[in-house]
Amino acid sequence: MRMVGAHVARGLFPWPEQRALYDAAVTSLGATSRRGYAVALRALAHFDARGQVAAIRRPTLVVAGDRDTMVPLAPKLRLAAAIPGARIVVVPASGHATPYDQPATFNRVLLEFLGQH
Repeated sequence: MRMVGAHVARGLFPWPEQRALYDAAVTSLGATSRRGYAVALRALAHFDARGQVAAIRRPTLVVAGDRDTMVPLAPKLRLAAAIPGARIVVVPASGHATPYDQPATFNRVLLEFLGQH
């Protein structure tokens, strides 16, 4: 599982300045059981809420990293557009794990959003 963890962590934290985050992700993901990881992957592969997002009637914030190599920006833009009144914020110099690689920006954006709602 450590090799799987290293592969996934490379996508989450690909830049040299993120080495500590990468190492922590490898350790955490490497500790996951094969069965648990397989179950999680199956759940992700079969999860599809696209038909339900238009029914969301609560303030919604979609946060996207502009350097995310795991999930492109286009689906995030579509998600925000499909939720009535949703707001999307694209965080500069951030990948897939914005709360970890840009915590100050993420927290500011989140607190501003919560303060408005």
